[in-house]
Amino acid sequence: RIFIAIDPYGNIEYDRGDGDIGSQLNFPGYTNQMRKLAIPFLTLYGLQRLTHFIFFNLEDTEFFARYSDGIPVYSKSGKNIINLYSFVYFDGPHDYETVRKEVEFFNTRTHKGSIYVFDDVEGYYNHKRIEENLLLKNGWEIFQVSPQKISYKKVMI
Repeated sequence: RIFIAIDPYGNIEYDRGDGDIGSQLNFPGYTNQMRKLAIPFLTLYGLQRLTHFIFFNLEDTEFFARYSDGIPVYSKSGKNIINLYSFVYFDGPHDYETVRKEVEFFNTRTHKGSIYVFDDVEGYYNHKRIEENLLLKNGWEIFQVSPQKISYKKVMI
């Protein structure tokens, strides 16, 4: 299995979203220092539990443009292009339009049984619109719910 992470870090200002909570936050952004602390732990997790860990120090839009046809992964059998995702964790940006674009990108690149987890769903953006227009109508069903997170499982293709 392959574990990928996509995050720009680099002192980019944090997107506070277009909802009530987001507009009240004062968060400077994810710094390169935060990247230095996070990536070793993610790498270790990937090495201990999975076959591959790949970190893309990119914004989501850059990743979508560069890897729309898939990610090259090299193994004993040679180069393979991975273009189906089994698990996607959405953790920012927190505005409706960006989350919509992210979901549309991954919806065509998932399979039956794939899982989506959305973080910060209360008060940051209108998640119900995402759920009703892009998930439930496209073969996803609610899997688990907590106060700030909600997950979905793809049950139809």
